[in-house]
Order: sequence, then C-alpha cells, then structure tokens
Amino acid sequence: VWLLAQGFSAVLSLEELSDPIEHQLRQARVVRHWLPVETDDYTGDFIGPDADDFAKAVTFVQESLGAGRKVYLHCSAGTHRTPYVAGRIIPLL
Repeated sequence: VWLLAQGFSAVLSLEELSDPIEHQLRQARVVRHWLPVETDDYTGDFIGPDADDFAKAVTFVQESLGAGRKVYLHCSAGTHRTPYVAGRIIPLL
C-alpha cells in the first residue's frame, strides 16, 4: 500500500471509499475518518461540512497526530476540497 510506504497511518477522506479500499486500510491498520464535503453540481459551490462533522474531523486529526500518526488528506482530485479543508484545519492544530 502506497500510504504505508510513505509513512501514513491515518486518512482523513473527503469522499466515501469503496468496501475493498476500506478493507485494505483496515488490514493495514490505517485509521480513517470520513468528512463529507460535497460539491453542488449546478454552482460548483461546496456543501458542508456542518460544524459537528468538522469538529469531529479536527479531533480525528489532532488525536492521530498526538498518537504519532502521519495523516493523509484524501480526495479524488485534490484540487478543490483538499485545499479548502486543509486551510480550515491546519490553523486549528
């Protein structure tokens, strides 16, 4: 698994993952948290996450880093939602 080779042991995912990928992550002992950030198909604007989901994601990242885990921020393209979420989470760490 590429993530392990790069030293990642935690994933904050901005999209749902398929069951086979979830299974591979579990077998590799990679912890994962899903933060739903959707995009409006008509306007392209971000929808969510709500405050509770965002707080849970921040806690996941903080606890993962506190446990010595390297956290990978996952999204399919990594060009819109990823910098949006990273820009909101990093200042809180």
